[in-house]
Amino acid sequence: MYTPLESSDFFPTPVAEPQKILVLSAIPGGLRLDQEIRNIEEAIERSTKRELFEICIRTAVRSQDIRRSIAEERPFIVHFCGHGMEDGSLLLEDDAGENKLVSPQGLASLFKLHADCVKCVVLNACYSVQLAESISQYIDYVIGMNQPIEDQAAIAFTQGFYDGLGFANPNNQNAFERAFDEGMVALQMEDLLQASVPVLKKLSNKNILEINSVITNQIITPVLDNDLGNNSSEQLNIKNLQTCIRPEGRYLNLEVLAQGGMATVYKAYDTVLERDVAIKVLERKGLEQYFDKSVKEAAQICDEPQFITIYNFDVNNDVHYYIMRFIEGENLRKRMINDYPQGFPVELVHKILLKVGNAIVRARKLGFTSGGSIRPSNILLHKYNEPFISAFNLCESFPTGKILQELERMSKESDEEEYLEELAYLLPEKFATYRHDFSLDKSDQYMLGLLAYELLTGEIPHTLESLEDLQQKKDKAFKKLTPITEKRPECPKKFEKVILRMVSLRPEERYETLQEAVDAIPHNVNINLNLAKESYARCTIQPNFNRQFFKSFYYKFTVELCPHAAKKFSSLETEDDWKRQHQSLKEAILLLFAYFELKGQEQDDLFLRQDEQDEPTILSWIAKTHSHKRRNITQDFYKPFVDSLIQTVIDFDPSCQGNPDYQELVKNAWLEVVEPGVKYMISKY
Repeated sequence: MYTPLESSDFFPTPVAEPQKILVLSAIPGGLRLDQEIRNIEEAIERSTKRELFEICIRTAVRSQDIRRSIAEERPFIVHFCGHGMEDGSLLLEDDAGENKLVSPQGLASLFKLHADCVKCVVLNACYSVQLAESISQYIDYVIGMNQPIEDQAAIAFTQGFYDGLGFANPNNQNAFERAFDEGMVALQMEDLLQASVPVLKKLSNKNILEINSVITNQIITPVLDNDLGNNSSEQLNIKNLQTCIRPEGRYLNLEVLAQGGMATVYKAYDTVLERDVAIKVLERKGLEQYFDKSVKEAAQICDEPQFITIYNFDVNNDVHYYIMRFIEGENLRKRMINDYPQGFPVELVHKILLKVGNAIVRARKLGFTSGGSIRPSNILLHKYNEPFISAFNLCESFPTGKILQELERMSKESDEEEYLEELAYLLPEKFATYRHDFSLDKSDQYMLGLLAYELLTGEIPHTLESLEDLQQKKDKAFKKLTPITEKRPECPKKFEKVILRMVSLRPEERYETLQEAVDAIPHNVNINLNLAKESYARCTIQPNFNRQFFKSFYYKFTVELCPHAAKKFSSLETEDDWKRQHQSLKEAILLLFAYFELKGQEQDDLFLRQDEQDEPTILSWIAKTHSHKRRNITQDFYKPFVDSLIQTVIDFDPSCQGNPDYQELVKNAWLEVVEPGVKYMISKY
């Protein structure tokens, strides 16, 4: 006989992955299954426990697919959406694509085999209550429908159920019962007439299941602050600290991860949830009030996307600390030192800036006034390059006088890098001698701009000469930053322009809102395309561009590199002839740019449809005029053509003059950008 598991027996050993929700859909018909699946994903993403779950989706499943999927994925929850029959059978397809009924007894036997891992089954299908009854002989919680359910009602119940599964559960109500109740409320608000359709079936004599003690897994989480590599005299003895973290004995195997001037971060093992956590402990006496306030503010925002979750904190003990998610990765400063001493790749900085910027924008829209400290040591980058922000910012609560006092102390006691970062990431208007309206939008974008500047240049922003200068000159001590392209010439000018505006010393010169600043960041940053476009743009504004650019190109192409190409050109006797050929070259360059850009976005069908149309489209017109039927431009003409064009650009671009390194950057950029279009034209010969 099957014996129900006690709560403590669910996971005898630590589970290395988040708990899986296996979504199975079959024979969509009229059901809006895509919407239902999307609602599950969105509900989990909004969840305060989002890191505990992983969603696996299988569509158009057949009977054998269900069996294999459950065996392979070993899910915690199985969610089926499809069609049910009045006898409790599920309607699937067989291998031949024909309808096939699967009996309740067969499915119950399947779940009996996997009762060690599956704890809940959701049957969002008509007439599935009989099937739910059969499966509940072996599975703790099963939800079925006792009659047909409308698409919109089914979707509403699903959304409510997974919202409830992810909500905080302060009263320790059974997690699945709470989720079922949330689903019923959502259904009642959508369609009261369908409110009696879903039914929850439970395994007999089942003990109360609490999600926090069942879902045990290793959650990826953070190393914060600078890793200074030295032990403070004020650092607590680890053995004594373990007895201070409450409840005593729950958090073991403490080891120092990082140590700053005010706090130390430890890695520990949570023996109840069987996972690693990080614990940040205040080391400095006299800062308890600021620490406590900062933790409480951080706790309000920490469950938002891109922020590091705070699980618990204790500010009433002799030791002030909080427990948070452990990120398996490094903070941005350590990552830069170890892997990118000359600055992060531009594309990665672009991704980080958008992720962090959008996270702060969302937090502000939700009414949160604290947003953590936007600086490299306070943002974690896990192994998949996903940034996580620590919402905790101890210094945010400091008045100006306290900030100066702490900087004075740090200049004498702290690691130089930690001190320089603290000095660099100060807000100019906070030290203004005039009265002003403080704006979170303005301050957020300034800090975000400083972050981008440092990640690109690999250097702590030189915003101040010294602490003494700040004490004497106040906000007048802050310095304008030098252009990013002086250090990173490959950085697109548009990207640089946005960042430099964000770090304007005067708040009124920044963007009006953080949203506007984030929206101004170029949507796509392709270094080579931007380099090629910017170099060509500089050529076009030269005084002699219209008269000399084509003539210079023509000479290189037909005299220096490909003499036999001269006969392919029509006679260039008049000025109008030269202008006409120059115009053709300009159009060809712009089309090559467009082809590269659209091909990169997989939207190049505009260029590839000409065989299906009577009228030529964009690049196809040039390809046809160069084919063997017209000018007979063979493959051997294209390389000298490209080489001549690039050399002409380098000769005309003032940024290339006397700068061999930049010339090489521009040359390689042009080679990559024009290659797809040239290959296309050759293919149409």
